[in-house]
Amino acid sequence: MSTEQDLAALINCKDSKCDDQKIFRGHYLDIDQAEFHGVLPLLQFKLAQLEKEQKADQKIDRSIIDRITRYSHHCAASEMQLAAGYKHALTLIESHDPVILKGAVMAYHYYPQPHHRPMVDVDILIAENTGEIIRKLLVENGFDLVSSNAGEIVLTQFSCTKMLSHCLTLHLDIHSKLFNRPGMHDLLDYDEIRAEARRITVYSQEFLVPSACHCLIHACLHLMAHHENSRRLIWLYDIKLILEKFTEIDREQLLAFTHSKRIAIVILTAINACNTVFPLGRVALNSELERQSNDQAENAHPATRLLHKHSPATLLLSDWGQIKGMENRLKWLKEHLFPKPEYIREKYGVQYSPLILIFYVWRIIGGSVRLFTRKTKVEF
Repeated sequence: MSTEQDLAALINCKDSKCDDQKIFRGHYLDIDQAEFHGVLPLLQFKLAQLEKEQKADQKIDRSIIDRITRYSHHCAASEMQLAAGYKHALTLIESHDPVILKGAVMAYHYYPQPHHRPMVDVDILIAENTGEIIRKLLVENGFDLVSSNAGEIVLTQFSCTKMLSHCLTLHLDIHSKLFNRPGMHDLLDYDEIRAEARRITVYSQEFLVPSACHCLIHACLHLMAHHENSRRLIWLYDIKLILEKFTEIDREQLLAFTHSKRIAIVILTAINACNTVFPLGRVALNSELERQSNDQAENAHPATRLLHKHSPATLLLSDWGQIKGMENRLKWLKEHLFPKPEYIREKYGVQYSPLILIFYVWRIIGGSVRLFTRKTKVEF
């Protein structure tokens, strides 16, 4: 059975320098694992190259190759059909300077083909004062708002979807802050990203995307902020591709950021995780990040505690401590405990008003129990 290291080795091999093909020697490819890691289209791309050069061992089950190829072709077809819809949606709100984030930027600027970077949605960062206008524009043009426990502090984003033909759905996640955790709101905001943003062609039209430096910062911090330090290969491959295009100016900007925000250990940890499966050699900026990490050890940004195992209750208290002002803290607590009635109605399928109160109580009690009993998963 192929391991994560096997998959990474195959994906990372160069067209004419891939000498070690142990993955093919009597093993079969674990397609479910490759799909979980988001690398099936990349895998098909590499296998096609190797077969063309007659480097792939004939022991590979032909049905496995055919299955991977069908999946990749499906991804390519879906991307082509979704692209027009996303282009239209982004054009609708372009006058409000949205900045496209993560997957779409990677797919169109860093990967050989857009469908090599699978994604389930398109993330957009907007100025806080444009949220209502953008929400209205999208709804007026056929998008449906996804019910969520949204708030100005608890969940600084909203999602909307639009059904297309062939069972395809456009899914937009619109963020007013880069990260939902209050303790990370001061790390990188819309104004900072917008000031350094560049225009590149995404969905056959130029749109704003973050600078290379901000792309790397977001890729590294995102692992820690939202995915309990998970190490899916596609996210690590993103970091590899960004680093390969890094310039000296990008390096200087990154080191200035990690110094001012006291966050060097997070960036260094993510780069090292990438280097473990996609060897980059000695990354030029690593030594400076190591020096900064040592200097910041006693005064690192509070968010760095997310790199280590903590109970949900401890992290909740950490977020509480990072919120400025008692009024904002109470507002954050209220948003957690008492989301809008519309959210309760849809989530629990209730319409009778007295029942809504019961579900509020149920939610608070159940959430409190999980808060103090759930274990935090860490995969470093």
